[in-house]
Amino acid sequence: MSTLIKVHYTALIVLLTTLSSLLSDRNPRLSKVLSTLGLLGVPLIYTFTGLLTLPDYQLVLLLLACVVTTTVSLHSTGYYRYMYGATSQVKLVINAVSAVIVLLLSSSTLLELLVYWLLADVMIAFTAITLERGYENIRVSATYLVMSIAPSDVSLLTLWAILATQRGLYESLFTDIANPGLQLPVGPLLSIVLVFGFSAKQALFPLHSWAPLVYGESPPHVAAIMSGVVSKIGLLGYILASRLFIIDQVAFYTLIAQGVISTAYGAFAAALQTDIRRLLAYSSISYYGVVSSLYALSSLLNASQVYHLVLLIAVYHGILKALAFMNTGLVYQLTNTYNIYRLGDLFYASKWATLSGFLVLANLVGIPPTAGFVVKVSALALSLQLLYENLVVVFILLVLVVHTVFAVMYSAKFMSVYTSALPRTTPSRRVEIPSEETLSEFVLGLSTTCLPAVLLWLLGYSAALIAVYSVTVAAFIALLVKYYRTSFTPEESRYWLTGVES
Repeated sequence: MSTLIKVHYTALIVLLTTLSSLLSDRNPRLSKVLSTLGLLGVPLIYTFTGLLTLPDYQLVLLLLACVVTTTVSLHSTGYYRYMYGATSQVKLVINAVSAVIVLLLSSSTLLELLVYWLLADVMIAFTAITLERGYENIRVSATYLVMSIAPSDVSLLTLWAILATQRGLYESLFTDIANPGLQLPVGPLLSIVLVFGFSAKQALFPLHSWAPLVYGESPPHVAAIMSGVVSKIGLLGYILASRLFIIDQVAFYTLIAQGVISTAYGAFAAALQTDIRRLLAYSSISYYGVVSSLYALSSLLNASQVYHLVLLIAVYHGILKALAFMNTGLVYQLTNTYNIYRLGDLFYASKWATLSGFLVLANLVGIPPTAGFVVKVSALALSLQLLYENLVVVFILLVLVVHTVFAVMYSAKFMSVYTSALPRTTPSRRVEIPSEETLSEFVLGLSTTCLPAVLLWLLGYSAALIAVYSVTVAAFIALLVKYYRTSFTPEESRYWLTGVES
């Protein structure tokens, strides 16, 4: 990609997203069009016309970022207009962070990657996390800075330093990420430094404790971007390090150990939470453990199937967690709380919010025809297939089972905010949810059921699995039609003379 084309590409994204933010209060419709063009339209046009050429992993992560950041930007418009009456200042921060992340994942050279990576870290830590609560969230920013940004930046700079010693300072900065050339051998210690630092971006053990605090205290749309897209930058770091260097196997075994512990601990801790956002944060830690373990396994066994499954899980998790965190914003908008045990009757207040909650539940549990079903079946099947190739697969298979079992528990807990109780006296107040929010959640929710169709077509799955998908899609559509044709009238609570509910 020529320098001039890259300048035009960057300028278009920055200009369109900035104009969108500035016009969000004065001309909301134009603002939404501009943000969609900047975050989704421009990358897609440049990609499909061949002006932007990226390796497979980078292209997948870029498309994920485009979809997630666009829907988050649209969703935040309705949310902040309803909550605060104005959106321009908030949208400026969210769109700026989104634009930088899209540019980071569009990087062609190491210099671009370094600049956008460091810029994204600074913007998230000092503007996005403190967006709603200001100085009260400084401790949250500091935690993220120390436990996630610092280790990952050390790994990134170490990567650059190793390249610089081999190729020279100037040549290393302009290394083509897509075609890095010959791989350089790296010793065990430097390999562990590289992998461990990037694992901090994914909140793996032992640097996992920042995720529940940061996701739990950040604005819902910031948490959606961080869990949906920013965490995948850690995966980008793994893959890039493996493409540039010959990583010692000790580092991959270390990463598997981190991933196995994180998967089991995150799934167990998620089932114990009373705050929706912390539940989702621990669930994300569990998924990060799965992604990291499987990527290390694919590198050890040179298994392309596992590598492609890792990319699939990254896309699935990014879409699902963006939907889930945006849905928590809707819950707060309706109830002014995130406490699971103070909720339970939102089923009667909002059909749209309940549908999003159900789609999150279906994906986490693995109910067909959702992407969660394909991901879980594929992960378990591949682990069984590779069981005799390396003893470490046994541990990965065991934690996958644990992850699947506990996912049923904490996803049911997530859904309980809608269906666990009847209204105490009168139905919950009905809030006219802005169309931007319902549309954004519908797009992400629908994509979790459309993604398996694409995978079944591309990967050539068996006819039996295609039949299961087709039947469940038909059943899901019928259920959805019936759901929207049904009017819900909660039962009136009856009281004894003492005032105690019967």
